[in-house]
Amino acid sequence: MDNSLSKPRKTERACKPCRDLKVRCLPSSDGGNICKKCQRSGACCVFEELKQRKKRKAPDDPTTVEALEAKLSDLAKQLETSNAQLQSLQGSTCENLSPDNPSLSSYAAPIASSSSSTQVADSGSVDQDEHVIEQLLGCGILTTDAANGYLLKYREMCEYSPFVVIPEGTTIESLRRDQPFLLHAVLAAASRENPDLQSTLERTVRERLLRTVMIEGEKSIDLLQAILIYLTWEHFFHVPKKRLFNQLLHVAISICIDMGLDLGPCEASARKAGLQLDHHSSSGGTPDDVFFSRAARRVYIGCYYLSSASAWVWRKPNNIHYTEYMMQCAQSLSKDPEYETDALILPLLRTQRLGDEFHDLLLPANLDYSCSSSSEQVQTHLRTFRAKLDELLPNEPSDCLPTSLASHLATSRAYEMDMLSKGTVNKERIGGANAPPTPSQHDVIMACLDSARCYVETFLSFPLSEYPKLAVPQWWGLIGSVYILYVLSIGTPQLPLWDVCVAREKVRLEIYLDLLCYRMQSITGSTTEAPAGRDLFSLMGPIFSNVKTSYERLKKLPQTASSMDAEPVHGTAFESEAKPRNKQIKPGRCPAFPFWSRTQSVTSPPVEAPNDMFAGFESIDPDMNFFHDDGSWLGDMSSVN
Repeated sequence: MDNSLSKPRKTERACKPCRDLKVRCLPSSDGGNICKKCQRSGACCVFEELKQRKKRKAPDDPTTVEALEAKLSDLAKQLETSNAQLQSLQGSTCENLSPDNPSLSSYAAPIASSSSSTQVADSGSVDQDEHVIEQLLGCGILTTDAANGYLLKYREMCEYSPFVVIPEGTTIESLRRDQPFLLHAVLAAASRENPDLQSTLERTVRERLLRTVMIEGEKSIDLLQAILIYLTWEHFFHVPKKRLFNQLLHVAISICIDMGLDLGPCEASARKAGLQLDHHSSSGGTPDDVFFSRAARRVYIGCYYLSSASAWVWRKPNNIHYTEYMMQCAQSLSKDPEYETDALILPLLRTQRLGDEFHDLLLPANLDYSCSSSSEQVQTHLRTFRAKLDELLPNEPSDCLPTSLASHLATSRAYEMDMLSKGTVNKERIGGANAPPTPSQHDVIMACLDSARCYVETFLSFPLSEYPKLAVPQWWGLIGSVYILYVLSIGTPQLPLWDVCVAREKVRLEIYLDLLCYRMQSITGSTTEAPAGRDLFSLMGPIFSNVKTSYERLKKLPQTASSMDAEPVHGTAFESEAKPRNKQIKPGRCPAFPFWSRTQSVTSPPVEAPNDMFAGFESIDPDMNFFHDDGSWLGDMSSVN
């Protein structure tokens, strides 16, 4: 039997409808110029002309090779021309720059470009820290004497953060050779008197730290110390839109864990898996040692101290857990100190732990303030806390300013009960909507008020020359203490029947704010109309000025308006006042607001509304309500961290 008749004959090519539908095209049985599918559907069966396909050239075709060689030659010429232009630009920049003309605005780009071209030319890794510092020294912007002066200044700053210390005999050359990251971070933190130089150093050290950690995956004590210094004095570099504090803090904590600093050499060596312990053997340690090097212990405790302080003031999670080994490290440094500042580490850590412990004890969730025995329990906790604090700080606290501030901040932390936290305002009123504070609760609030007052007064007792040396935990403590005084002086929805007159009689907040504004203006030269820079340190004076303006307005309102409003009271209390025309009014804008936005220039003066302080500033971010001057932006800065 002939099977050829039963099989459909295939066409030489598919018609356009079948090709578009990607179906098989079979000729019709009657032999016409139409396929079966088009015949059934009634479609127009069209056979298009075949297009001649372009023949591909073989990879080794001479014309292809010649074309690629020509392109490569052109690219090489362009690269040579670009390198020549960069070298000439760098040479002219070095000639124009001198110590008498220390402007670095046009210097930052040649540094980065030169560094990149050097890396390409050498086909290797270049230490960008050392390269930048060499460029600055070569052009006379940074002299060796100035660098040594910054080194001495940093040693003075260590009194307020004793977790990274530079030995007395250390020179710039030895740091450049052995600890380049540490040197770069020290110069960036201590060069406040030269803003252009500090800006360049900060940018380059930040880029170098992030590139080294995130791309190259390096982990070392030198790198960890540099990150800790950058974070400890980050108020000099704090531009909220670009703020990296929490990200870098998490990186530092992860490096601590990866290097086994939270375990000790013996336990870390026993675990082995996933831990990088080369730093211990390279410093002469053995697996049987109880502790890592002193530098490793300091930086480990320093990461915890910063993380805990951030959790206190900014309501951030503390991602490094306290362990008994941490306390043992602090005790070992105290018993066998290498430097004088080692004696500060143990009291700072113990004070911080004490504040955490009693904060948990006095939380309303853990203590029933409505029961009859609560007063006795509270008094017992208060007496125990004071006794333990006196035991931790046997000397007069005022003898040592860092421990004095730490003790007042720990006391505020212990007594605050989370009732002044922005995160809990308007969510739950302790004791019911109309219940006044119980006597025991009143005692705790008064103790919190007194500790915040003591912190601000101690801060104001510092000589002005000490302010640039202060570390970021001390500035955070000031912001938190002012916030406590502020909300207790104008009222808080958490305590609707709290008598604000008690706070106003005990604390003259307007005087404190006046002094803070005057002092910050004397140091930074910043005013509300013309801030000296975008960083938090420069903006501190204008911020406190706005808090003072807000406080003077809000304390004129009835207490019920301050304490019972579901929304920030200043947002509705002054709606009847005159406002500038053609302006969308947002009352009480913080004067720092235009400098927290990339769209504003530092040199642009703020626009002031006649009867509504800084109302002309327009928000470009939908989540910027914390800038309203009810002080909530002091307590809820988490949205910019």
